[in-house]
Amino acid sequence: MRLYFAIFGIGLACGLAFMVSAIFHGKACSSAILAVSKKPSVFGMSFAAPGIVESFALFAQSAES
Repeated sequence: MRLYFAIFGIGLACGLAFMVSAIFHGKACSSAILAVSKKPSVFGMSFAAPGIVESFALFAQSAES
């Protein structure tokens, strides 16, 4: 029975971590879109931050497996 609670706890912690990562990924992407809409010449530079946030989420997911 305790194994089920442990698995549930791990799933809950992972889900919360991915939810927080998704929230910040959305904020980074919306900031990048706003920057590009105001100044199109910063297109390449503005999408570096969402890429970094996404890579953290992918590394966290691969570390769990």
